[in-house]
Amino acid sequence: GVMAVLGFQTRFMLPCFTVAFVLIIGITNLPTDIYGKYTHLGRGCMYVLAALSFSRCGDAWAIDAWWFHQRKKVQQHESNYAWSRYCVWCAMATIYFSAGWSKVVTGSADWLDPGHMRYCLITGLNKIDSNRDLVDQVLQLPNTTFIALGLFAIVVEIAYPMVLFSRWARIFFPLAAAALHVGIYVLQQILFLDLILLQLVFLDPRCLFLG
Repeated sequence: GVMAVLGFQTRFMLPCFTVAFVLIIGITNLPTDIYGKYTHLGRGCMYVLAALSFSRCGDAWAIDAWWFHQRKKVQQHESNYAWSRYCVWCAMATIYFSAGWSKVVTGSADWLDPGHMRYCLITGLNKIDSNRDLVDQVLQLPNTTFIALGLFAIVVEIAYPMVLFSRWARIFFPLAAAALHVGIYVLQQILFLDLILLQLVFLDPRCLFLG
């Protein structure tokens, strides 16, 4: 895993790490009787790692890139990497659309029901770390607030694939998704750190070097 992260022998190490990651996530679910099934935690990384395994992701910020350029100065054209980035975006779009579509199919009306939203908030609490005082205050909010929260979650997830077609969507939906996960953490102390950090795949690296 360390070699894959550092970008050493990336074309070989990354697929190996991806397979190991899938196996580890499946095994660690064994005590919860969902062996071989994958929940929110880790699924985002799994999809993105699979997409990166077929890309030239070791050509930039990696040991491989440094070693290659030391031996032979070759400037790769940006178009060589366009499809690789797009595949990663597709993986992200799949994650969110599948989550949103499952809500629609299994009971979209429930997500617009204030009572159901309050029930989800209470039953989803992390029993050890949750900020119950804050949750009690949130539960007193008007019904329209919970309707808006449920609608916001469904719209963000269902419409997330717009990132594949719109530059503005690649700004709005990653921010909205990150805000959604931060809100879940604040209220329920359930941290989807991988999904928050994966929103950075839509950041244009050139923006980091302006000026």
